[in-house]
Amino acid sequence: MSTVMFVGLNACAEETQLVYPEVRAVSLGFEDVADADTDWAAVRADLESVHANAVHLAVGRVEWSAFPWAKHADRTASIVEETGTDYVQRAIDEVGTQPDGTPRRIVLTIDALVPELIAADPELAGVDASGRRSESFASASALAEGTVGDRLVEMVEYVARTYDADEVTLTELMFDGSTFGDDDLELYSGMFGAVDWPRDGDGEIDSAHPSIGAWRSQVIAQLASRAREAANAAGSELALDVRTSWVDPVSGRAESGHDLTVVAGSVDRIIVWNYFGMSGASGGDSTDLTRAYRDAGIDPAMVTMSVGMWTDRGAELVDPADFGDGVRASASHGVTSVAVTPRSLMTRAHWDALASVWSAE
Repeated sequence: MSTVMFVGLNACAEETQLVYPEVRAVSLGFEDVADADTDWAAVRADLESVHANAVHLAVGRVEWSAFPWAKHADRTASIVEETGTDYVQRAIDEVGTQPDGTPRRIVLTIDALVPELIAADPELAGVDASGRRSESFASASALAEGTVGDRLVEMVEYVARTYDADEVTLTELMFDGSTFGDDDLELYSGMFGAVDWPRDGDGEIDSAHPSIGAWRSQVIAQLASRAREAANAAGSELALDVRTSWVDPVSGRAESGHDLTVVAGSVDRIIVWNYFGMSGASGGDSTDLTRAYRDAGIDPAMVTMSVGMWTDRGAELVDPADFGDGVRASASHGVTSVAVTPRSLMTRAHWDALASVWSAE
């Protein structure tokens, strides 16, 4: 680990040591990767200006990919069909190497949402407590035992092996409350030995019951474990994007399937959505998250803090100074892997703020 750079960004009883992160990543969304007009010289210049030694590249979903996939040619993105270009390989070729010839860490991100598959086969959709089908989220059973989970694992293995990725990440692999169909009840019953969902005093499904969050997290963990086995066999690590709770950072997003006490043991890395601008927190509060992970016994070496550009104020972006504080504070309590996302929203002021943090050694 590098020498300590900063001490005590936010006020707390415990002195917080902030370090220069070993992994400094910038995330490129599908809008950057799968675009024939992306200015890769400008992208490289931005990465070099902030000493980024890693990139996260969005490669698509199982229903449309940024690369030709012969086995699933009907599910490639339209731009790939039109041009025949492997946009993932092109992105790696453009930004995969630092100016001194050192390889950048390549992280390939797969989005787990499946709106097109659901539109084609509504039975894949999750069902909420009122009986309404989700338009984007697969059911727990479709992930645990069905087509969607199988395709995700297959895609993990394919991109890991094809592109020799250092890491493959599953994002949006979570639940939005739509896990109450008959097929999901059968899955829940098999895992918990229950004959019905937990009910409240009025006989309605108690969707906040602790067993629901525990079950959802186990479903995610089991699928992630399968994906990790596939990624590891191809020489890559497997990461999982996880939502953040500022009240209970470790177990507080169990309803999404992201109880870290359950899922952390099934992946090589967790990528924390440190989107403090959406939560009323400040960038300096990021140390509260890293402290909670450390105190819960989560290995800080398996944590990447992903600082997001979004706020709870509509299209307004996080303030550049606060953004810089968040990046700086994320490298604390043993965490030395930090990412920023997405590149497409970053203004020059954000790049300057990032350079001021990552250029100081």
